[in-house]
Amino acid sequence: GDALLRIETGKSVKTQERPARQGEVGILKVSAVTWGEFRPSENKAILPDYEPGSCPRPCRGDILISRANTRELVGAPVLVEGNHPNLLLSDKILRLVPDVTRVDPRYLVRALRSAAARAHFRERAGGTSGSMTNITQDDIRTTPLPLPQLSEQRRIADILDKADAVRRK
Repeated sequence: GDALLRIETGKSVKTQERPARQGEVGILKVSAVTWGEFRPSENKAILPDYEPGSCPRPCRGDILISRANTRELVGAPVLVEGNHPNLLLSDKILRLVPDVTRVDPRYLVRALRSAAARAHFRERAGGTSGSMTNITQDDIRTTPLPLPQLSEQRRIADILDKADAVRRK
């Protein structure tokens, strides 16, 4: 909670059973944030007559996290690489708005992927279905995370970014 300014939530809307096409608006599925990278293609087209209004849209630098998924995958965070004006956040995906004077967003995403954070989410995940559990915004705010000095966070994030680049090659 010390690292966040706020948490924003998406909406639940009626969709078509296909991804949004060019020029259409889509709503993100949980699978868009599940696998360690943001996957904008994981969406469903919304009905043509729906007016999304001020529903949050993923933008470069956003930290998105699933509030609903299996016990092993709930709370999976990603960092958004680009702007996606035709995509909306669903009610199962939250946008974390970090206090950048206290935490580097790249560091925060990695800290939320740590074994301690994952265990925190698994322990708190609730719901009646084992295939779809939920965590609350309070569960996210109370995640135990080490917060070294901002300069150290940036150094750690830089090292891990380089390691990820090597791994991708």
